[in-house]
Amino acid sequence: MTRTAFGNARIVLPNEVVQGHLKVENGWIRGIESGGDLPAGAIDLEGDFLMPGLVDLHSDHLEKHIMPRPGVYWHAVSAAVSYDAQVISSGITTMCDSFGLVGAEFDSERNPALGRIVQGRSAAANEGMGGAAHL
Repeated sequence: MTRTAFGNARIVLPNEVVQGHLKVENGWIRGIESGGDLPAGAIDLEGDFLMPGLVDLHSDHLEKHIMPRPGVYWHAVSAAVSYDAQVISSGITTMCDSFGLVGAEFDSERNPALGRIVQGRSAAANEGMGGAAHL
């Protein structure tokens, strides 16, 4: 069982912000208490905000990491990890990745990138690289 406590935080709730501490067990919030002293072993957030992660319902930005310019391909796993770092540092914990599928009348450079995008994202996920959930 993994237990973590965060204290001295401004905890963002649906209708208010509470100064207090939060307890987590096995990845699930198990308690929020306002005020009080810093619990023993708790991580002191020194008054910083503690809030839920954001969910981004659509992004095709991974394509720009794989192919920063037409005809230039970056290493697929490195691109996926770099993309994830940008996502998670923005507070996004769940990303719904989207990929552009285009026909011949559009930029034909994007079609070959699709396989690399899927391969890089899958390989990074299989190795546990990254912090956000990618759907």
